[in-house]
Amino acid sequence: MLVTLIVCALAGCGGSAAAGDGEGEASKAAAEAAPLLDQIEAAIEKRDKLEAARLLRELEARVPGDAKVGALREKADALAWPERTKIDLGSGVTMEFALIKPGEFVMGSPEGEVGRTYVETQHKVKLTKHYYMGVTELTQAQWKAVMGTAPSFFEGDTLPVERVSWNDAVAFCKKLSETTGATTRLPTEAEWEYACRGGTSGARYGPLDEVAWCGEKGRLTAHRVGGKKANAYGLHDMLGNVEEWCSDWYGPYAVNDTGVQDPTGAGTGRWRVLRRGAWWGDAHDCRAAFRASFEPSFYLLSIGFRVARAP
Repeated sequence: MLVTLIVCALAGCGGSAAAGDGEGEASKAAAEAAPLLDQIEAAIEKRDKLEAARLLRELEARVPGDAKVGALREKADALAWPERTKIDLGSGVTMEFALIKPGEFVMGSPEGEVGRTYVETQHKVKLTKHYYMGVTELTQAQWKAVMGTAPSFFEGDTLPVERVSWNDAVAFCKKLSETTGATTRLPTEAEWEYACRGGTSGARYGPLDEVAWCGEKGRLTAHRVGGKKANAYGLHDMLGNVEEWCSDWYGPYAVNDTGVQDPTGAGTGRWRVLRRGAWWGDAHDCRAAFRASFEPSFYLLSIGFRVARAP
């Protein structure tokens, strides 16, 4: 019934007839919207908030600003976000994501933290939106399922993909979004650190040997993802194994007395942010606040990435 009412409202049913092109455009919009409305209702009935949100974005792009669609939006918003979600890449390959809820934290490191550098200025950050973070670093099997290539130096389906540039990582996320319908991207630097900390405030979210392949304990090679203890958000290898690209341009933090909200980094620059702690690095690098950067075209056999997904 709700779908019928909304389609009728979009087409102008029951009101005075619009003249000429206006009536035709309304009818066309209604015809295009009808299948989406049915799909949204079905997703809500299944309590699939992710699918309902995706379809609503598509619907709102077609009929922007229509108040009647708000009825479906309210129903979808009332559903809970799933704590875990997966993307099926085919041939038995999947990507698993963990829900990261909005919150506040202190980004950066205190002056007394061992290994601290001057670019890690502490400041308050508030993240206002839910997002999903890959439970592990992107694997070679996942990369190959989407891109069809094998760029890594260390070979193995369950090893993290490496020797990929920032440009490569962005291209992967774009293609993954296009082929699956999920909105995927690199995390911002703030999202990355917030997810890495998992509610903690120290240099690491656990004892180094338990949570990270790093330095001599890294045995100078990449390791199977998920082999170390996860943090409180269920994320593995946020420290160690391979370094991870973030979406931001690299630059000084935007710091003020009241804190910043949903920061996305510098407006422009030469280098992109890379969060460190790798199989070859030392303990100083394996910290939640450690920052590095390289040109977007740069790649190395210790550089990979982790995918974020928008709800």
